[in-house]
Amino acid sequence: MAVSKGNEQLLDALNAGLWHLKETGEYEQLRNKWFGVYEQQLIWKKILPFLIISLSFFVLLTVFIVLLRWRIRRVTAHLRQSEEKYRLLIQNQTDLIVKVDAKGRFLYVSPSYCDFFGMSEKDLLNKSFMPLVHEDDQEATKEAMANLKFPPHYVVMEQRALSAKGWRWLSWADTAIVNEKGEIIEIIGVGRDITEQKETELALKASDERLSHLLDQTTNIAMQGYNRDGKVLYWNHASTLLYGYTKQEALGSNLFDLIIPQELVEEVKTGVQKLLDSNQHGFAEELLLKHKNGHLIPVLSNHAVVQVPGKDKELFCVDIDLSKQKESEALVNEQNAKLKAIFDNGFNLFFILNTKGVITMYNNTAASFVSDFFGHDEPEGLFFNELINDTQNDSFQYSFARALSGESVYEERLVLTKSASKTWFNFHLSPILNEACAVESVMIIGIDITQKKRAELLQNILFAITDAVSLTTDLNQLFVVIKSALGQLFDTTNMFIAFYDEESDVLTTLDKEDDVEGIPQWVAAGTLSGMVVKEKNHYS
Repeated sequence: MAVSKGNEQLLDALNAGLWHLKETGEYEQLRNKWFGVYEQQLIWKKILPFLIISLSFFVLLTVFIVLLRWRIRRVTAHLRQSEEKYRLLIQNQTDLIVKVDAKGRFLYVSPSYCDFFGMSEKDLLNKSFMPLVHEDDQEATKEAMANLKFPPHYVVMEQRALSAKGWRWLSWADTAIVNEKGEIIEIIGVGRDITEQKETELALKASDERLSHLLDQTTNIAMQGYNRDGKVLYWNHASTLLYGYTKQEALGSNLFDLIIPQELVEEVKTGVQKLLDSNQHGFAEELLLKHKNGHLIPVLSNHAVVQVPGKDKELFCVDIDLSKQKESEALVNEQNAKLKAIFDNGFNLFFILNTKGVITMYNNTAASFVSDFFGHDEPEGLFFNELINDTQNDSFQYSFARALSGESVYEERLVLTKSASKTWFNFHLSPILNEACAVESVMIIGIDITQKKRAELLQNILFAITDAVSLTTDLNQLFVVIKSALGQLFDTTNMFIAFYDEESDVLTTLDKEDDVEGIPQWVAAGTLSGMVVKEKNHYS
């Protein structure tokens, strides 16, 4: 209700009337009558959105809780399955698996670990692993474990441990589990028994050290090892004596810069690459190589390719100083002449065959043998297998093929001569290589071992007869053994064994099979057998 400004009397009257209505309660009655319904509608309009939002949130929260519980049950079941799988995997794992705390005390040990050390899980849990480690390896183990606090929190180490079978070498791969501060909470270790591998490595290392020591002690054979690029990997003491560079100066340097004359560097590099890329194992050649002070040294250089599994090919040079030989060329020629004389007139047979097995060169002894026993004027042009017994032909062809492939072959061969006599030889087949390291011919050296074979046969016969005399009580059976044994030396068809009676001068056989022309006994006088017996008694 509006009142004109300044009409204080009317304003006071109105205020007095409103106060009276409020005091009597009539104001509240009038307000509820005319404004109450409107105000209730207004309140519901304000509250209803909040109620809808709250209800929706409650429904969504309920659905989320239901889904969350379902998800948790599913994840839990999956984790249980995974845990069971991992538990079965670890329990059946042959590797040793442990979990220790930051102080090295066992929190978990796999069954394989317990079996390996012959201890129960109860004996190990909460105990330190360090007492099981060899005292010489404990310090290195502590240092390796200390490195776990640094990323990537992973170390690999080797140590000896006292197992149920004694001291064994173990290889451990340890991984540290850290908290948000980077502090180690647990350490997971996976170990494996490498005793056999370690023993093999130690044996190889000892063998390498012995070989290296042996090569270093050699003063007249210089050896250098280098890779494809010429980097020196090995340099023995003899190389120092020959070329003037110490081992410290040579190792890691380039071999081409050290000892190869400048004009030959490119040629040698090309040859090295070809050798490494081919299937050849090596070759030998005479070279003029460079000393540290610049002068050239004549050497016989043997090149060999070495392939170590898992590594690149390496080359080794074995150099022999030819200075003295070159300085005394006349003496070398004289020695060559002597060697030729030995070749031509030696007691052994010397043949050189081409790749088809045809004789192209021979010495005088070989020529005499072929002429005397086979009736050929000269061996040249003959196939060597014509001198071999037919039954051994295939075997000889196999040996010859081995020699053509680069092998040295030693064998014994039976040679049947034209007169059918048996001659045994010890043959050495040696390949002869050309400048390209290909086999161009085969040298055969034959040593007559017939007497040796006969001596062995005679010795076996004497052993057989001696055994028969010791073991046989029946004379007839003894005579059969003796004849059979001697039959390996000569024809015993007409051989007989008789007893000589000196008083009656009579020879007597025991077995009718040994009767001489059907006569079991006869007078020795005037017979060849009697003369042999009497001569034997005369000298005895």
